Amino acid sequence: MIYIVFKRLFLSLLLTFNVAHASDFSSSLYEGLECKQQGLIYQAEQNLLQAQSSAQTLAQQAKAAGELGAIYVRLHRYSEARSLLDKAYQQSEGSEKAQYANWLGNLYSSEHENKQAQDYYTRAAQLAGDNTALSFRIRLNLARNLAATEHLNELQKISDQLDLFSNAEEKVQLYLNLGEQARMLGDEGVSLAYYAFDRANTLASSPRLQAESFDALASLYEDQKRYDESLRLTWQALALMQNAQERDVLFSLEWRQGRLLRQNKQTQSARAAYQRAVEHLEMIRQDIPVDYQNGKSSFRETLEPVYLGLADLLLEQAKQETGELQQQHLKTARDTVELIKQTELEDFLGGRCTVENARRENIEDMDDKTAIIYPIILPQRLEILVSTKKGLSQFVVPVEASVFNSQVQKMARNLRNRMPSNASKLYNWLVTPTENLLQEQNIETLVFVPDGSLRLLPMSALFDGKHYLIEKYAVATSPGLTLFDPKPVQRKKFSTLLLGMSNPGSVVEKLPPPVVGGFIHVEDIETEKETASTETDNSRNLIEKGRGLRELVKKNHGDIAQLMRSAEFIAGVREQLKLPGVKQEVSALSEQLSINTLLLDDNFTLAHFKEEVMLSPYAIVHIASHGVFGSSAENSFLMSYDDLLHINELEMLLKSDKFLKEPVELLTLSACQTAEGDDRAPLGFAGVALKAHARSSLGTLWPISDEAAFNLMTQFYKNLTDKNMTKVKALQQAQLKLLEHTQMKHPFYWSPFILVGNWL
Repeated sequence: MIYIVFKRLFLSLLLTFNVAHASDFSSSLYEGLECKQQGLIYQAEQNLLQAQSSAQTLAQQAKAAGELGAIYVRLHRYSEARSLLDKAYQQSEGSEKAQYANWLGNLYSSEHENKQAQDYYTRAAQLAGDNTALSFRIRLNLARNLAATEHLNELQKISDQLDLFSNAEEKVQLYLNLGEQARMLGDEGVSLAYYAFDRANTLASSPRLQAESFDALASLYEDQKRYDESLRLTWQALALMQNAQERDVLFSLEWRQGRLLRQNKQTQSARAAYQRAVEHLEMIRQDIPVDYQNGKSSFRETLEPVYLGLADLLLEQAKQETGELQQQHLKTARDTVELIKQTELEDFLGGRCTVENARRENIEDMDDKTAIIYPIILPQRLEILVSTKKGLSQFVVPVEASVFNSQVQKMARNLRNRMPSNASKLYNWLVTPTENLLQEQNIETLVFVPDGSLRLLPMSALFDGKHYLIEKYAVATSPGLTLFDPKPVQRKKFSTLLLGMSNPGSVVEKLPPPVVGGFIHVEDIETEKETASTETDNSRNLIEKGRGLRELVKKNHGDIAQLMRSAEFIAGVREQLKLPGVKQEVSALSEQLSINTLLLDDNFTLAHFKEEVMLSPYAIVHIASHGVFGSSAENSFLMSYDDLLHINELEMLLKSDKFLKEPVELLTLSACQTAEGDDRAPLGFAGVALKAHARSSLGTLWPISDEAAFNLMTQFYKNLTDKNMTKVKALQQAQLKLLEHTQMKHPFYWSPFILVGNWL
């Protein structure tokens, strides 16, 4: 009897437990899908993770995995998405399986793997059965890969059949999808796009879908330069969304309203609309991942114009004002552009936390000998804001962004290749307008806050025809106005951790193939010969040493991954990556600096490094080893003897209270390099400093000669012991020493060293 009672009690508790978990699953799934619908992707992710953890049945597990996988596709977390969608696909049947096959197609399409995408879409079409809405979605996905004429014909067929489909809400979304595809086909698709958007507008019943259809029609009219009609439709959509929180739709509508009002010369109303668009965008910004492919950032193409549009209007207004009102407009414009810089750094580092945690005082809280130079590159002009103790000053240079960026990229490329540069033209644009102000206020230090292509350029190399900028001013760089503490360092005997890799060990086998290709400079033979002919010293470019490896790569059709399985090729890469000057550099610094710890070659293992930094608080960490900064923190790393240290790991390594209370004063990377032509790559200098809780970082934009690195570093640290010399002036004097050297006058040798962050 007692057994039966306990058994019933156990079954009752088990049933209650299962019901509770089923309820948890359903509510978490529902909330996740609601957030997804509203564009709140990170909130959706959290809810779907909860649904995944409370899923009991195989069907629930598949549903949670599939929905979470779809979220990760939108967040560009493709490897996580693939495993989840694969799991959902394997554990489901029928139209559910078709749904996951369709999403796998979307995943591979996002990765530009068109064959795999086509395969999954085809499977999805075969599995969809009588799920008509899903069948239409799959057909629309398949249509995207067709040639233009076939694409339009297929869209027309789908449109004709959609009219017979009965589900109104699904039909609206399908018409919006179809219309957007037709719109992207240009003039040939305009008629079909208009029909699809108009049908969506007629059928839409919910305020959001009505607003989306008005938004779509307004975009079509704007394309056709029918601005009054576009504005009227935009106002109708905004009226529908008055009390809504769907900020993804609201920001798009307010942005268009701002553009069209400006077109109508209604500047004040346009500025207010742009301001609202930026406010909406800031609320959902973290839910809009940035894609970065083929040297182009989706943020710069699709979102940056919103911020720049507002800044443009504010700067135009500032020209009409004087006194405090002018200062207010200038500061608001600059703060708006700051949001762009913050966003790009967040995207580079993969999250907001590091950037938000690093925010300190404004770097304008400075001495009266320092000026902050803040260039803003607008489509039709360059604006330069100069901040000194006396306030903000505005200078306007009439040069188009395309022309300006082209000159910046050309100069950066010429400097890397030791060719004559166009530095005087850029000097006239960036410095000449401000010179009277700088001289009147006896400015000695310039802190540039660069944006976009300007991050590729060492400002110290700007040339007025007689003198380089470094001969007039000490030059530092900051990624933003509030990221680094501008307070002076307390001068004392610094404890220094010196790390050097002159002869790499097993780390070579862990290098990603694309990085190996970058190190051995896979390039055209003719270009190679030209570059090699200019080599006069033991350069860290190592052009000639890589010739045999490059030939081998070409013979194997560029398949470095396959070659990395060869011991002979690995040995060649190891030889290529030797840094013979590093031993001399760190040994000299060890003798020069009174309190130091030296880890060289096989002593500089990743484990030993981690152990050492946890033992003692070092004010200076000097790493003389290969470092690579790419377009994100994920593909940016430093090399120890045996392993890669990704900059994301630095935060985990140095997050103890010890480093928060006594941050690293200076992180020096004397053999690093940024990806050529990638204007996000220099964000790595700021990123590595923020991740390491360092007040500033010193590194090089490109690899230079051992002799130049040795001379500059030893002189820099010697200067740094002078209590009256700031970090940036210690660097300036070291660079000027190199400039005096007969064989190192070219800025290739001395200009790539940039100091990022605290310059005092």
